[in-house]
Amino acid sequence: MNAERLAQTGAFSGIKPQTVAALAANASERTAVKNDVLYKPDEAWPYVGLLLDGLLGMFAEGGNRDYLYEQVAPAGFFGVAGMFDAGFTMARMVVLSKTAAYVQFHNRVVRRLCDEDPALTMLLASVLAHRVRGLTGLLKVQVNEPTMTRIARYLLQYCGDRAGLAPTSDALGFMTQAQIAAAAGTTKEVAARQIRTLEDAFALRREGGRIRYLDRERIELFATVSALRRQPDAAQAQ
Repeated sequence: MNAERLAQTGAFSGIKPQTVAALAANASERTAVKNDVLYKPDEAWPYVGLLLDGLLGMFAEGGNRDYLYEQVAPAGFFGVAGMFDAGFTMARMVVLSKTAAYVQFHNRVVRRLCDEDPALTMLLASVLAHRVRGLTGLLKVQVNEPTMTRIARYLLQYCGDRAGLAPTSDALGFMTQAQIAAAAGTTKEVAARQIRTLEDAFALRREGGRIRYLDRERIELFATVSALRRQPDAAQAQ
């Protein structure tokens, strides 16, 4: 892979040019399509991945319900923990977009470069720190907040700044109801009912079965627990 192209991703800001060049020389480019699984939990995947294009989802598998706990956007890293501890994978990494392009760097190369360039170590450590903070916040939400609140807060990140119903972020168009349910920690059936409630309240609009428009102000109301006191049916299903 060309070093200039790798640098243009913006993922390696502050990293020495020679480090980026060494990574580019050892990069292996890959493509995948929607629902492809890059790896599953407890597998040996000896790489650090960098997404170039598309959207990936990290799913935790648990009983009869999966949890979508992280989404990886372009210039996002994945598989980082295994580079540090040489352990097995912890998530099921799934392609959410129609297609995805990514590069993978072998762990032994990344570890050597981390020794030579501490800035790379700090960059990858910050990825893990961000992920831990996100998981901690997600756990708090899952334990303490009603399903409607969780779904509305998930949708809030895709709302535009315009007043009223406005087109969503393109990334939401990739998501199925089952995947939205997984992100909110509930079942597909419950998520479908809550999404219908939001649509009846003109907080969202669907086209072709996918959420295409969101009303930020109305979604923000449903994203607060106090709002559910005015929506008693929405607070019932957990």
